[in-house]
Amino acid sequence: MIMSQRNFVSPSEFNIIEFLESRGFQELELQGVKECVFGKRVGRSLSLRVYTTIDSRNGQIRKKGSDAIRVELFHRNSDGEITLCGHSQRVNRIKTWKKNLSKRLENWEQDIAGPTCDRCGNPMVRRTSQYGAFWGCTQYPKCDHTVDAS
Repeated sequence: MIMSQRNFVSPSEFNIIEFLESRGFQELELQGVKECVFGKRVGRSLSLRVYTTIDSRNGQIRKKGSDAIRVELFHRNSDGEITLCGHSQRVNRIKTWKKNLSKRLENWEQDIAGPTCDRCGNPMVRRTSQYGAFWGCTQYPKCDHTVDAS
């Protein structure tokens, strides 16, 4: 889908940092990530991250065409390992970005999260093996429950 230039938001209209901070998100310093990322805890071991499209080195917004905001859910296990849960959700930087991002943040459990482990109640992450894709418990090896992802 090709969007017209007038649908995109200008840098002066794109105040995502203020928007996220007003919702309790804090900027994260992540190794090897070239854009500003904000995070917020949403459960005992879960956090939402928002990848903003703002270059952390110079504060500039990425050019149109590579400007999708991404919302992702992460789980921190008892060993401190952080894993991606569910799948990424995109929000295009168009005039309705605030409304669209608000919807993603409010509905993260339905839109982003994967299934919950039937055995221990922890979130599951999508994994791939030589036999195909499956959901595996984030508490592995303590809990080795899996579910077919097809």
